[in-house]
Amino acid sequence: MEPCVVGLRNANALVARGNKVSNLNAPDSYLVPRTYAYEDFIDSRKIYNLWEPWVFDILDKTNTSRNLRPDEPLLTGGGFANWNDFLSESVTRVELYDRVSKAADVFGEKLWTGAKNTEHVSYDKWAPLAKKLRENIPGITLRRRPASKGQYLISYDFEDGAAADGSDNANNGELHNGATVVEAGEGHGRAVKMTADSYISTPVEGIAYPYAVGMWVKPSGAQQAKAVLLESGDGRVLVSNSTSPTVTFVQDDNEYNTQIILPADQWSHLAFSADGTTTRVFYNFKHAASVNYYNPRWDVLQNSTMQVTAPLRTIGSANGNSFSGLVDGFFAMDRASYAGEMAFIGKHYANALP
Repeated sequence: MEPCVVGLRNANALVARGNKVSNLNAPDSYLVPRTYAYEDFIDSRKIYNLWEPWVFDILDKTNTSRNLRPDEPLLTGGGFANWNDFLSESVTRVELYDRVSKAADVFGEKLWTGAKNTEHVSYDKWAPLAKKLRENIPGITLRRRPASKGQYLISYDFEDGAAADGSDNANNGELHNGATVVEAGEGHGRAVKMTADSYISTPVEGIAYPYAVGMWVKPSGAQQAKAVLLESGDGRVLVSNSTSPTVTFVQDDNEYNTQIILPADQWSHLAFSADGTTTRVFYNFKHAASVNYYNPRWDVLQNSTMQVTAPLRTIGSANGNSFSGLVDGFFAMDRASYAGEMAFIGKHYANALP
């Protein structure tokens, strides 16, 4: 039995009837992303300082009619609940990881040591240690905020004949399966020629907001269906989807069509940026679209914005379904950017106009 909302079910009454009880009491241990009824993120400081498995009324811990005894034998433990009610695809796996991992930190601490530790170690001392552990567990973290020594996380201009990183991070890329640096002309200097089997790998999986990502692209003729411009385990950016030649974002296997068409055999500048509220898509330095989904919640029923996690593991795809054509001036920044700055950034890589 898991009592949820004090006032609807009473833990003492459940125990009196012989029921085992686990404390997942709302609202303190509930998070419901993108809603107003409950928290979007768990209040870790409040949980650390006030919550215990036997406490069902966090504002009145001494109330014996609403809370259990700390040594109650029918109290089996506690935890938190993440509910994605009516959210459709609005919260990606990266965003859920961000929420759940932070909640797991503090509830795990309280369930393991309880007040024995938290009475002696302040939240401000504990939180940095928990963050360090959470972000450095090998093989399981979905954290997508890679460290950067400056605002540029990656910067490839290909003028060196390869994909050397022009940022201060040494995130050098590697060319695979016939991806070749060529003289592109038209004010672009050198660029990389891609075929359906070609790709450029980077050492960075992806980046969550805030960020800005962009590049110059020159498609070579018609593209195959679902041709990949960027890809990682978090999603893809396509230059065509299964039914139309439009730039399409893919997150958790859901597709978001921007209606932007890249003309064949012409240079275009494509960029996108997320700031925590909106993911904007820029075509030739102008805000041309936002990444939206239809929210079917009964009280919303409208398009809402997606927070796209930028896929950075490969330019093109290692799975043989890459964009065909030329790419130049690829960059990823660890902050959001907007239309006016996009023009400045794009022209930094090429003395050309789209």
